[in-house]
Amino acid sequence: MDFFVLETNLWIWQGLSFIVGLSLFGFWAYALIDVIQSEFRFPHEKLTWILFILLLPPFGTFLYLAKSRTSKKRRKFEPNFSSNRN
Repeated sequence: MDFFVLETNLWIWQGLSFIVGLSLFGFWAYALIDVIQSEFRFPHEKLTWILFILLLPPFGTFLYLAKSRTSKKRRKFEPNFSSNRN
């Protein structure tokens, strides 16, 4: 079985579909890693997003990337400049 059929112009479509599939896989991997490393406001949200991304890969991935900013905890910047040195 040949991966690329060079006699016809199918190799263009095969190459484009490979690039699209590779980019979808990249978005999927990024979303999955991001949801695992992030902290959410409610504990069940992480499991919900993981299941959504794994069970509906294209739809769940792009929905997570579009909607996750509103459900993540915001990290507070609280520097401690006071030193305990005498």
